[in-house]
Amino acid sequence: MKGWQEHESYIQRMLGLDSTIASGAKFHDPGDAVDHRHPSESDFRILADAKYTEKASYSVNLKFLRQMTDKAVELGKRFILPIRLWPNTEQLPHDYVVVSLDDFAELLEKSRAWDDLVGKQGIST
Repeated sequence: MKGWQEHESYIQRMLGLDSTIASGAKFHDPGDAVDHRHPSESDFRILADAKYTEKASYSVNLKFLRQMTDKAVELGKRFILPIRLWPNTEQLPHDYVVVSLDDFAELLEKSRAWDDLVGKQGIST
């Protein structure tokens, strides 16, 4: 399996997402990993377009981010950009995710609300 294929598969497994047709090459099934749950099951369904490079850097551009974000919104999802940097000088990959600040703030708010709820109920994690 090629590096980019393993990365896509890893993203799907790690985030509990489904694969897409032809790794997102079809206009009607964009991205590399997608959350197919019904909107009533989650208010944070994801469309991910994974990127893999064997270089020490990866360039992100606004046009691509806008296109993918717009497509995700059109489908009722949130866009994330998982990036794996794995230069041949490194033994292990370095994985990051680009997410909009608004989405990150919403996730942080939900996490803090959960922490507050767990704390008030005396539940240990």
